[in-house]
Amino acid sequence: MIYTSKWKNQHGIDLTITARFGHLHSLLVFADDSSSFESFLDSSRAPRLLKDVDIEIKAPRQCPPAYSLIIQQFHRNWNEDEWLVELQQQRFRKTPWTPKTYVHLPIRINKCLKCLHHDRTTKSCSRPHLCPRCAEEHSLEHGWPNHERCINCDGDHISGHLACPVVQEKRHALAEQSKRQRSELLARAERQQHQYHFQGSDYPVLLNDNQSYSSTDIPHQTTESSQKSYGQGPIGFIHLGNQRERSSPKNIEYTSPSFLNKMEHRLDKFSSRLSLQLCDIDKKINVYYDGQVEMENILHETILPTIQELARVVSQSSRNRNT
Repeated sequence: MIYTSKWKNQHGIDLTITARFGHLHSLLVFADDSSSFESFLDSSRAPRLLKDVDIEIKAPRQCPPAYSLIIQQFHRNWNEDEWLVELQQQRFRKTPWTPKTYVHLPIRINKCLKCLHHDRTTKSCSRPHLCPRCAEEHSLEHGWPNHERCINCDGDHISGHLACPVVQEKRHALAEQSKRQRSELLARAERQQHQYHFQGSDYPVLLNDNQSYSSTDIPHQTTESSQKSYGQGPIGFIHLGNQRERSSPKNIEYTSPSFLNKMEHRLDKFSSRLSLQLCDIDKKINVYYDGQVEMENILHETILPTIQELARVVSQSSRNRNT
């Protein structure tokens, strides 16, 4: 309490913090508001002594999301250095943190380790253990005497193999579900970028001709909106629903560019893949044409002269026999 008052006298900021003891005689300090957190970020204000004892202050490894900047839809052909200069001109700083690259994990197909089926889990399965190679119930002490057999499709492969049509069908269904969920999340994020918080009293709903309110309703609405936060009061919730119902064309306008950009990107990938396939076909045609030309040259230069020479020898020998 004494130190917070000293901090206020030196820097003019009233700290709102929570402290507790940590590991190895350390003291963990948590800021309860943004002003206290920003005050702690300034290393020049950090004290060197605490109760006449030398201390070492370590900054947190992670900052709250409110202090981070995320640039969405950053094209890979854009120059990062030029954007850094642009951000610096707009009073943004780039910290030396390593950017994170998020990747989608491969789709995992669940399989029971007892009965080798895909529609149940090992924990909930009460069936006996089957051989993972032949899908038969026998002891595994002497190896696998039988041939490979899949219990799901009765094919000549082990259960759960990538070539199994059941596994491929389930993988395709999960991939389509993941794509659909990802597109829904992207569309939702695109809509949230264009939404903003507002008060119902500042932007009231337009009334129809057959609707009327008394003069006492407007102050009541202002009082309710000032006392309750965004989305909590019933009046604000009703106005929000009406605004969303009336602004559905705007949401479509917001999501349409994102959808068109995604379709354009997919079309570009498809066109590039198609051009590569056409190039491969042209190469194969050229190789086939070169082989055909080489065969024709061999035919005209070697085989035909040999046939002509044989015909001449045969005719000459027949003449000699006749004479």
